[in-house]
Amino acid sequence: MRLLLFVLLFSISPSFGQIPQKVENLVGVWNYKTGAGLEIWTKVGGELKGEEIRVNKLGDSIVVEKMSIRFVNEQLIYMIEEHESKVDSLIHYDAKHFVSKNKKMNFINIDSGIPASITYRFGFFNKKKVKIKIEFSRNDKPVKLLMFRKNKS
Repeated sequence: MRLLLFVLLFSISPSFGQIPQKVENLVGVWNYKTGAGLEIWTKVGGELKGEEIRVNKLGDSIVVEKMSIRFVNEQLIYMIEEHESKVDSLIHYDAKHFVSKNKKMNFINIDSGIPASITYRFGFFNKKKVKIKIEFSRNDKPVKLLMFRKNKS
């Protein structure tokens, strides 16, 4: 009886600051269905760090975005740092911040920019497939992307 009470108490207690398991499923290397690139996600401390890499027709690759996901005050915080190469050979950065009101990966842009929202959804039975829906504005049709896990880090 004591063992049951002990297990019950520790399974109910909240874990503040820890990335939810659903989000941790992103850890690994993911290929876009179109073959245009990949995302690499790793867990560093209490957050996930990601990189989006684009591959051109010649097979050259370049990092175009760095991403991070943290769990703060019962909210998921998603940040994207875009890397833009300009003609003047300087690299310019643009950071965007998104927030989710719960542990679901439905992120809303809080910087009044585009995209308006980004949603990650895993397959119900297949954790090796993730669907990404990007809404640039509430009136436009969302862009849907599909990624498949190449391997888990």
